This record gives sequence, C-alpha cells and structure tokens, in this order.
Amino acid sequence: DVAEVGKSGFVKPSNRPAYQLEDGSLALRTYKERPENSTELRDCKAVLHPMDITKLICGPPILDFGKICAMANMTKYFAVTNNTKRCVHVKMNVDNLHEVTASPAEQVIPPGGTAGMGITLCVPRVQSHFTQLVTYNVNGESHLFAFDIQAEVVPVNLELSKDSIVFKFNAENWDPFVRELVYVTNSNTYPAEFEFEVPTPAFNVKPMKGSVDAKSAQEVAIDWEPSKLPGGNECTIVLKVAGATFDRSIKCVGENPEGKASWKDRTVDLKEVSVGVPVSRFLTLKNTGATDAFFQIELPKDQPYTISVEPQYGRLTAGAAAEIEMMFEAGEAGAYQCDLMCHVRGGKSTPLTVKVEAIVPSVSCAVDELNFDKVYLGASRALAVKLLNSSGIMAELDLNLRLYGAFSVDLPKENWSTEDYDDTPVVRLGPGGTPVRTPDLRGNDPRTRTARDGKEPEGDLYRLSVAPKKALVFNLVFRPQVMESYAFELPLVLTGYTSGAEVAAGDLTKVVLAESLRPKLLVSSSELNFNSRICMNERVKKIPYTVEADFTSNDSGPLEWCLGKPTSMQPAGVKGIFTVHPKEGTLMPGEKVTLKATFNTNDLKTGFGEMLYFLREPGLLTSQTVGQMVKVGRTRLQHGQQILVKVMSDLQILVKRKGASARAGNSRGGMLQRASTPVDGPRQPRGSLMPCYRQTDCTDPPSSRYAYSDALGSKRYPSEIHPFFEPAQARHQRPMSARPMSARLESSNSVRSIDSGRPTSGRPTSGRPTSG
Repeated sequence: DVAEVGKSGFVKPSNRPAYQLEDGSLALRTYKERPENSTELRDCKAVLHPMDITKLICGPPILDFGKICAMANMTKYFAVTNNTKRCVHVKMNVDNLHEVTASPAEQVIPPGGTAGMGITLCVPRVQSHFTQLVTYNVNGESHLFAFDIQAEVVPVNLELSKDSIVFKFNAENWDPFVRELVYVTNSNTYPAEFEFEVPTPAFNVKPMKGSVDAKSAQEVAIDWEPSKLPGGNECTIVLKVAGATFDRSIKCVGENPEGKASWKDRTVDLKEVSVGVPVSRFLTLKNTGATDAFFQIELPKDQPYTISVEPQYGRLTAGAAAEIEMMFEAGEAGAYQCDLMCHVRGGKSTPLTVKVEAIVPSVSCAVDELNFDKVYLGASRALAVKLLNSSGIMAELDLNLRLYGAFSVDLPKENWSTEDYDDTPVVRLGPGGTPVRTPDLRGNDPRTRTARDGKEPEGDLYRLSVAPKKALVFNLVFRPQVMESYAFELPLVLTGYTSGAEVAAGDLTKVVLAESLRPKLLVSSSELNFNSRICMNERVKKIPYTVEADFTSNDSGPLEWCLGKPTSMQPAGVKGIFTVHPKEGTLMPGEKVTLKATFNTNDLKTGFGEMLYFLREPGLLTSQTVGQMVKVGRTRLQHGQQILVKVMSDLQILVKRKGASARAGNSRGGMLQRASTPVDGPRQPRGSLMPCYRQTDCTDPPSSRYAYSDALGSKRYPSEIHPFFEPAQARHQRPMSARPMSARLESSNSVRSIDSGRPTSGRPTSGRPTSG
C-alpha cells in the first residue's frame, strides 16, 4: 500500500485516487479546526489503516500559482476529501515558511466531507521559477504527507496618467481646496499593490494605498489646500509599488495669488434686541488689493444664538466692495459678543466683532377679560384689545387663531401712525410665516370664509408689533358661522416663545368668552352675486339674469317676514335693474321659501345713447366711511331682527348722454381709459342692500355694519352716533316702531363729468359713478 518513504520521512501514496481540480482555485468548504467531543477526539488520534489512507483524496499534488507580482498576495486552495467512516484531523505545517501561509491551517473533516485549505503565497523578490514543498499531518504525528508549490514571480509595472500637476482655483470653485484626478493603470495580467508617499501636509491623496486588478485602472484624487508656509505649496508625491524595480512620482505645484480684503467697520454694536426676533444689519467688505479676492466668512457655532450672513462667500474684483447682510437671532436673554472671520484665499483672515444685548420685551394687555356675550350667526362683534410695551425696543407678538376660525383681528387705520411704524403693525401670516397683506381669490380673507359641513373654517396667525414705550389698540372680531360656545385663553405670546414659556413679558393671559346664537330666519347666502354681465345696445330684448337664495324659518311658531324697499348706489337713470320676488310672506317652523333676484339689462337703455362698462372690485361700507356717503333720516330704525341680503353685479355702467361733446363720443377707447381710472373717495358697495326683518318684537343683532336713511325724514344723525354703531344698550333704550322700515343708501349728489371734469348736480349726465 505504501509506495515509498521519502528522505524527509513523509509518505507519498501512489495508489490513491487522483484529484480532479488541478487548478486549486475553487474555494471549498471549511470545518472546525479542532475536535470537540470524545468521539472526535478518539477518531482524530487513531492511526489509519493503509486501506483508509487510500480513501483520502488530497490535491492537487502541485499547486501552481502561475505568474504573480513580487510582494503581491495570491491565494489558492488545497482540497482534502475524507471517504473513511471516521473523522480525520488535517494540519498544514507552514509555521516555518516565510512565503507561504495557510488559512485555516487545520480542520476536522467529517466522513464524506471535503475541506479546502487556503494557501497564500507572497514572494518578496522576482524569481523566474519559485518552488516550495509544503507538508501536512493527518491525525497528529501518525501520518505525514506533502505537496509542491510553484510560481513565476515577475516585476510589477503600474503607470500614472500624469507626471506633473499645477493646481489653480477657478471662478466656480468656492471650496477651500482644489482637487485633481490621477489614474493608476495596471497593464499586466495579474493584480498589483501600491502606496503613495506625500511629504507636504498641503497635499492629500485619496486613497493612500490599495491594489489594481489585472488589465484595469484605479482613480486617485489629489487635493491641495493652500499653505502659508514657505515652500508649502510644492511637493513630489511618490508612488511605491510592491515588487517593482523602481518608483514613480508626480510633481505638484499650487498657485494661489495673494488676495486682500477687509471690513469697513471692525466692530458692529446691535445694542438692544428682542429675544426670538431676527435682526438684520448690512456690513461692508472691500477688496483692498490689486487682484481679485475670493472670500469666505466663518460663522460661530454651538452658541445660544444663531447668526448668518448672505452671501457667505464670493469674489471681489480689485477695488470693489460688497454689502453683506447679517441676521442675528438670540434664543436666550443676555449680552453676547462674537467674531465673524473673513478668510481670503492667499491672504490674511480679518475678524469683525459683533456685540449685542438680547432682552425680553415687557408687554402687557390692558383688558381683564374679552367677553363677546352672545352673537347671532352671520353677525359680528368687535372688542378692543390694548397692548402696552414698557420696554425700549420694538416688541413682536404672535396671535395664533388657527384653531378659532370664528375670530379675526382688525386694525383701524387711526390706531397707528407712520411716525411709530414703518409698516402696518398687524400682519396676517400665511403658510411658512409669509405675510399676507391683501385678501386673495381663494377666500383667505377672514370676512369671506364660510363654514363647510357644519365646521368652522381654519383661522389665521397674526404678527403684531408694538413700538417702544407705546400702546397698540386692535379689534378682536367674533364672526360665528356655526353653533358653538367658546372659552379659551387668548393665544398671544412673544414671537419666538411658546405659550408655556416663562418670560418677563407682562400679563398676556386673558380669557375669551363667546357664544353663537342661531337667528330665527336663516338665509342660504347673504350675497346674490350676478358676477360679470355684458350690457349691449341692441334691439333684441334680453332675458333677465336670475340668482336665488333660500329663506328658512328657524322659529318655533309662524314667522312673518317682508323686504324693505331696495336702495341702489347707481345713478338715478339706472335704478330698477334689480327686482326681487317674493317680497313678503309667512313661514311655518322649518319651512323654506326661495327668494329670486333678477338682473335686467334692458332697463338700462331708457333715455341713454351709447353705453360703456368696466369692471372693478367691490368696495365695502365701514364705520369710517358711512358718515361721508350716507344720510340718516329722522325716523328711528325699526328694532327688528335684521338679516341683510346684498344683491350685486360686477357690471359698472358708464353712460354718455345724447348731445355730449364730439371728443368723448368719438373716442370709445378714451372713455374706457378714463372710466378705469380710480376715483378718489370712499369705496361703496354695488347693487342693492335690502333689510329683511320680522314685524313683531325681537332682538336686534349685536353688531350690524350697514347704515340706512329713511326717505321721509330730514333729521340727520352724526356717523359716530348712528344707531347701527351705538352700543346695544343705547339702541334698545329708544322706542320701537311697528311699521316696516324702508331704507336706502344714497350716493353723493355731485357727479363729475367725463368731458370737463367739473361737478354737476341733479341726475347724472356723462361720467362714471361718483364714488367707487
């Protein structure tokens, strides 16, 4: 069974089955290195019978590595198959071999298993024919076997894509370094390992070491960051290759022209600022050199305040200056001082010192409680809120009414002055804190939003500013649209603070109480809007336009209702274009009647020649403008439950009476241009306002905002004591009248002629409506 015994004492069986995988490149399964239980210990110490030795298949007998690079690691596998009925223990004897390592060096192979022993070869020198004998034991010292390793060790040859690099900053590079790419190419059929040596800290190579596969290339990045040391911007980077006969190198040179820039002021004192409110200041940075200066501003980090600049980096031409906007916001009260470092490429860094004292403004609310009492749906009531700022800086507060859509903020113009504020002190904020200064077309105006599906609309967030040592008075308006009772603390806090923050800001915690009441007569819409309608001077009679609204009784018994006489803000010649039916009736509980309003453009043709029109946004009657445009009769208003229905259209009529000047008659475009010119004076609503009320005793709405004049009376009330603007207690002290009220809004008697611009009296001639 044993063919021969070698001179070294190991056995080479000649009648074992030949190993089939001669290349040894296949990674086989590995097993545990040492026996663990008693059976494995007994089997791994047993001496094998010669017949069992023939059942061990080991190979390949010669492990050929082919061509390898000097100092390069290459691994192949030596396989051992155990066809016996017991476990065997195989161990490689490579401890004394400098060029060969094994991983794992020993394994316990179960019956029928095949183990792969990883053999790694690394030869330090070039050799045309390298051979090495490797021995291994089976079951300890009982059996010793061997196999041969052979390889051809060749020198390594790696090529660099560049042998010299000049580093320069371009105009688009704002990084503090310049990066160049180099490719390391391996044209051999075997892998090669490399490593770079960089003698100067201004240069950096990524990666510093690695390996390149056969017939491939490796990308290497070389970074240069300017150095102020003499000679620090030049160096030679050396590429060392394992097993190569010589090294390769790259000559690197960095060019950085000297730049000069300085701050106009070395110190900026922001004095006192409010905590949580950003403060802006413009800084001047000037180029004092003869070449372009590239600058970058370094900001302080990890501080109880935030500071930013815009722009933070840039380029200044020779002699140029830049305005740098600095934003400072303190998160805590205290005195702060920090430096803004301006770094210039190739030049010196210049600091700018910022000083600031952050304080918490002392703001208090001069009301004890905001009690709106009971307000009917569709009506509104306003309560004045007075804020006092006793500190010496501007105070900004946030009033978050987003959870309370029935409440809004109104600021009368006479309550603030441009002497104290650069802009309006009350601003409605949209998404992301963007100011919304005018109502948009999507209904974001608090006066026009309506409830949907029985839920009140979302409210708004308001930003309020109070001047130093001043008071600000605004109106908190309650406009209920759903049946609800309210009792909450006014969500008014200093900007930058949450509602639970403990700050020395005075007493801002006030309770808001309000309750909505359902009226006895419900109206589906308070505005009958015909939108834009075109009126043409044709002989064909047109069908009137129609808009409907529903009146529903919400009373417990029969409800009698009637409409007052419609009043119009149009000139006398165009009255009667709106008609409404029915005008009166009786509704049982829950009963509904449809109110139909018609808009007849045919009635506009009587007594007029050519007619032109233009569109304009609707105006609004307010308590400030009613005294200028409304005459109040001596008859006192009926104290009934008022429901106001506004009938309107975007159609604005510009009439030219027959016999007017030829210039106006022949210039259609000129009339349109003049007609679209805004008219000075208060804005008025278009169309008709009709008061609808019950003829029996009932309560008056808490806050109606329309004024009426009776056609029979001549006594006039001043606007400030008009019954609809008096307190509710004063209104109810006057005697009540049982007959219906006929009210109208009257326009001014003065109409400006479109031809001469002179005011005329009586019925209108040519021209547009006087106001609005």
